[in-house]
Amino acid sequence: DDRFFASKIKLLKKRQDGYYELELRNSNLIIELGNNSNINQKLKKFKAFFAKATHDQILDDFSRVNLAFENQVVCTKRI
Repeated sequence: DDRFFASKIKLLKKRQDGYYELELRNSNLIIELGNNSNINQKLKKFKAFFAKATHDQILDDFSRVNLAFENQVVCTKRI
């Protein structure tokens, strides 16, 4: 039970390709998790990204954040 995720995540969705996505409350940002391997590591990366992006006030600059890659957070800027 994690209050951070309960307060931030609106929806967990499994796509047709078997990969998972999170939709956030109060944001149009889509978080791509990939498959369900290393899920705890991916969620830790999301927390760190969210804290930094919120602090720098750049969260709304992005449309997607991909956490599927090991040791990387890949962001897509909003156009």
